[in-house]
Amino acid sequence: MELEGWNSLPEGAGVVFDSSEAPLWLRVLFHLPFLDRFAHPLLVARGCGFLSVDDPAIFDPDAATAKGWRILPEDYVAPGSWAAFGPGWSTQSWRQRRGLLRAQQYVGAGFVVVVLVVLAVSGLIPLPLGLAGIGAIVGWLFWRGLTPR
Repeated sequence: MELEGWNSLPEGAGVVFDSSEAPLWLRVLFHLPFLDRFAHPLLVARGCGFLSVDDPAIFDPDAATAKGWRILPEDYVAPGSWAAFGPGWSTQSWRQRRGLLRAQQYVGAGFVVVVLVVLAVSGLIPLPLGLAGIGAIVGWLFWRGLTPR
């Protein structure tokens, strides 16, 4: 059984699916193991299947668009596939870069410390283990630098 987008793909092209434009039930189906193969043809039919042309010599754009595929432009860069570093990033030493913590990391470390304190006080984990965990987190924060940048 051939399903468009799952095991039936146009020759000379790579596939990218954008399920964010699909309805919720189709996004859920797309993320379910084994049943996801039935979501692929529906995503293609709804215009959420994109092709990146790898070999233009054997790729047939008319046949692909007739089935519902959309073709990505040549200069398309997938989100998250490259990182733009700020000015001077490559000239900074690792000691300077280690201090570049984000605010979310401070919030996450604080949350973990609170959880460790609650677990240690309630007796669910031994007190020395809780103190060792808190010490490791606080030491990591001091090693990285305390001021968020």
